[in-house]
Amino acid sequence: MFKDIYNSSEMIEEIMAVHGVDQKGAEEIYKSIIYGRELSNEILMNTGGFRKRIQSENPDDWYYSEEIKLRGDEIKHALDNFPNTQMCMGTGEKVKTMLIMLNESYKKAKAEMQNLFTYEEAVLICMTQNSYMNNLYISDKFQLISSVVDAIVYEAFIPEGVNLKTLIEKLERLSEFETFTVTMMAKEIICSKGFNKFDEKLKRVFKPIDVEVECQQ
Repeated sequence: MFKDIYNSSEMIEEIMAVHGVDQKGAEEIYKSIIYGRELSNEILMNTGGFRKRIQSENPDDWYYSEEIKLRGDEIKHALDNFPNTQMCMGTGEKVKTMLIMLNESYKKAKAEMQNLFTYEEAVLICMTQNSYMNNLYISDKFQLISSVVDAIVYEAFIPEGVNLKTLIEKLERLSEFETFTVTMMAKEIICSKGFNKFDEKLKRVFKPIDVEVECQQ
């Protein structure tokens, strides 16, 4: 969409043309884009940048146990580094515990993230995740803020009523796990069957602060 976001005069003119706002409005959007881009880059550097995948010298290696067979050093590393919840824990029991813990932690964190965003902010977050492939080895906060900024820069998508800087500041205040939770809330909506029920699902999952939700969990 926009060729050079650091060419302020060109960007402001394009924002005015694409979003139909006056110069003052375009300047505010532009400032928010630069703020979001610089913030996401700072987060990336502070969280270790792009972490390398853990790879076996032999890609055909298998990790065996009596209870479960898993492929690759990457999964073995995740299993070995996740704390046991009891002594002498078998691999199968540990995998089961990790899955249940993640699901339960997600549900509890999701409840904490509800009533945080407006309806239009939640729409923007969901739309940024529609075709976005998350990288397991980069900060979740970096990815979410970057995807929001990219939606404005490259797809010219910003729902009416969204203050971009306010939304970015909300995302900045989230922890990494809270950001992961918000991302998965969006995935819960857009990656499930029945996309025609998008509005209903968004209200149920995000419980926007400006919408009275009648849908039951």
